[in-house]
Amino acid sequence: MKKLLIIALCLLAVFAVVSCKNEPKPEPEPAVETFTVTFNTGEGGSPVAPAKVEKDAKAIQPENPTRDGFAFYTWFKESTFENVYDFDTPVTADITLYAKWVQGA
Repeated sequence: MKKLLIIALCLLAVFAVVSCKNEPKPEPEPAVETFTVTFNTGEGGSPVAPAKVEKDAKAIQPENPTRDGFAFYTWFKESTFENVYDFDTPVTADITLYAKWVQGA
C-alpha cells in the first residue's frame, strides 16, 4: 500500500511538472522618448503652451503669439536672435524657442 501511495505521488508530481506551461512573457513596449519644446514670448507676449514631441519628430509651429504694440516676427533658437528655428528639424532634446518682435503693429 505504501509503494502504491509513493508511486501515485510520484506520478502526480511528474504530471504537475509536465503540465505547467512555460509561456514566455510578452515583451513590454519600449517607452517612447519625448522632449519638451518651450516657447518664450518675452515680456508682454501672450503665453504659448509647451509642446511634447517624440524623439526625432518635428515640432508643430504654434499660432503666432500677440503683444500690444508689436508684430510677431518668428521663432529663434536663442534669446540673442541669431538663428531662426526651422520647424522641419527633428527634435532630439528639450529646447526653448524665443519669439522675436517688431515694434509698431
